[in-house]
Amino acid sequence: MYTRILAAIDGTHRTAQVLDAAMRLAQASGGTVRVLHIEPAEAAFDASGDTEDDESAHQITQAAVTRLTASGVTALASVAKAPDCDIATVIVTAAADHSADLIIVGPHHRRGLAGWVAGSVSEGVVRLEKQAAVLLVP
Repeated sequence: MYTRILAAIDGTHRTAQVLDAAMRLAQASGGTVRVLHIEPAEAAFDASGDTEDDESAHQITQAAVTRLTASGVTALASVAKAPDCDIATVIVTAAADHSADLIIVGPHHRRGLAGWVAGSVSEGVVRLEKQAAVLLVP
């Protein structure tokens, strides 16, 4: 059973599905969840101009931790900064640092040139991860 879960969230509507999966698995195993949100360090490939400040990123992770702890799950929050093209690498590195045995991610599809060059974040995590299981939630 998975006891050290890394839940990578992006603050979109997909976050709820990722947290629900992490919550159910952690409740069943008595495991802990590290919630990771990656704050974009640059918008090099993103023409949308969407950026996020530190406070917003921390609010996203704290809301997730509050939701998990309210359900009886031990949860910790992490925020990292990364260029859009390195998000999958940062998720895999954070999982290794946490000794995670499961990574849960939702489908995050990059737009524009970033999507063409780097593909989706979830595809990158699956491709890069060699130690932990990866659960993709819709």
